[in-house]
Amino acid sequence: MIQNAGDLRPKSMSTKESYNNSTVNAGVRRRGAFSPRWPLAGAGLLAILLYMYAGDSHFVKTVAQTPAPAAKQDAAPETTENVVMIVLDGVRTEEFFIGANPYASKRGPAQAKEKLFPFLWGELGARAQSAHSDSAKIETRFFGDRFRRRGRNRDAAGPKDGLCRIDNNYGISLPAYADLLGGVRQPTVRSNTFQGRLPHPTVLDRLLEHGFVGSELAVFSSWKHIASVVSATPPVDFHVNTGRQSGDRRPRWKDARYDRDLHKAVMGYLGERTDRGAGPLRFLFVAYNDSDEWAHIGNYGRYLNAMRRQDAYIRELYGYLESQPDYRAKTLYIITTDHGRGRGRHWKSHGRIPGSQYIWAMIHAPGQSARLTSLARALGERCSHTTLGDLAYAAATGEDPDLAANY
Repeated sequence: MIQNAGDLRPKSMSTKESYNNSTVNAGVRRRGAFSPRWPLAGAGLLAILLYMYAGDSHFVKTVAQTPAPAAKQDAAPETTENVVMIVLDGVRTEEFFIGANPYASKRGPAQAKEKLFPFLWGELGARAQSAHSDSAKIETRFFGDRFRRRGRNRDAAGPKDGLCRIDNNYGISLPAYADLLGGVRQPTVRSNTFQGRLPHPTVLDRLLEHGFVGSELAVFSSWKHIASVVSATPPVDFHVNTGRQSGDRRPRWKDARYDRDLHKAVMGYLGERTDRGAGPLRFLFVAYNDSDEWAHIGNYGRYLNAMRRQDAYIRELYGYLESQPDYRAKTLYIITTDHGRGRGRHWKSHGRIPGSQYIWAMIHAPGQSARLTSLARALGERCSHTTLGDLAYAAATGEDPDLAANY
């Protein structure tokens, strides 16, 4: 995460401070149909019918053997009650959609994306749309694969959706987080050193205005400055845990903690809520950061290892949530990145460097295939941070996600 135009220093070297239907037996006689005590009029009508068709045994046989129509079973209604939004800071489209060493550099052998993200691609990706998918079973969609469009990645899961881009001209972290958490462009956030009042309410502000309570919302991040773009009306009454906390290991960079300490805090908070019966979080935001830091340092091996660990963290978080009745088949997962990175020798940096504008996104909605289709339609119209943020609001509140394309 570099700080501003022309400033290619890593965050650590910058000045920024920082969710029994019963089947009617076809053979059961309906109440009131042909009562054992027939009225005389009914007996007369029956006699006429038998006289008319006495020579047609086929008619009698057909009527006797035709079963009553089976009762239609209504599918269980799909509901999205909770939203989990996860960001993997600085993870390029190259590594996410192709894998390690996408340009066959001297840093090491190429490695498929399933090796870097065995959970996101190997497990959740197995439920994505393909040419032979049953639409009722599709639970995952991917967006932003610009390599598929060029023909380099023809076997990638997901539809041929359009590109995903950032909403601003900066290609750095805080403006991207402001747009993502805002669901609308926050034009005053131009650098990673922003300190001030946001011009527009954020997704969390809007959820509170909609009737959510603060205890149902939570923001966690490794990087501390995300706290400055979570609300347009601070101080906030929802849970915010950003940056290094007491007891965390001191990382090699400033203004952030290691992702493992962040993940420990997230899992601990969720466990504590479960223990005291606090109910589900309706909106949970988690931003991992190690990937971007190792890229700025220039250690490609650790950049890749950070992605593998982030994939493992998401697996554990997802497994825990889906084991809880309050979240199982009621939760929408939105996973994305804040910005891209440069190509070739510029992979360490981002900002006003070609490639920084491209991002990727995936949405996963277990047991909610119809809901997923409507969400994907909106993203297909315009895939960006603001659209992702507004989709999160629409999903949490039950509003029409197609309206998100208006932002």
